[in-house]
Amino acid sequence: MQIPQSITLSKSAYRLDGGTMTLHAVTEVGTKCTIQLNQRVFDSYADPGRLYFNEEPVEIRSDAETQIINLLRTASIAAIKRQAGPPENRISKNALILGDDIKEVMGNSPEDNLRKFRDDIIAFVESDEYVQIAKHGIPKRK
Repeated sequence: MQIPQSITLSKSAYRLDGGTMTLHAVTEVGTKCTIQLNQRVFDSYADPGRLYFNEEPVEIRSDAETQIINLLRTASIAAIKRQAGPPENRISKNALILGDDIKEVMGNSPEDNLRKFRDDIIAFVESDEYVQIAKHGIPKRK
């Protein structure tokens, strides 16, 4: 796994599968790359809670993982501007949003979402919960 020296975060994606977050970036030499943290709600999906770099799973508590977290910490942000109209046109006035996390994503600017997803990925990957979920799956609820 080749980890670049620096990246610029340009786009984020939030899937409605339980919270998979993907950051799209460009390296210092112009190569595109992605950093993804899989959802951590449903055990039925493959690899819940796992970190991926360019669609390749990152070994838990490895040097590569540390490099990716440091890469995220130092990443610059230059969001790709959408062609859409004003923020009030991003979602229908009749839409029903069932989660505060989704509502927050829809209400944030692209730059704010990039920062939030970056910070959320760093915080989760550094947690003990990450190791437990990534290695053993979602804990069974009682």
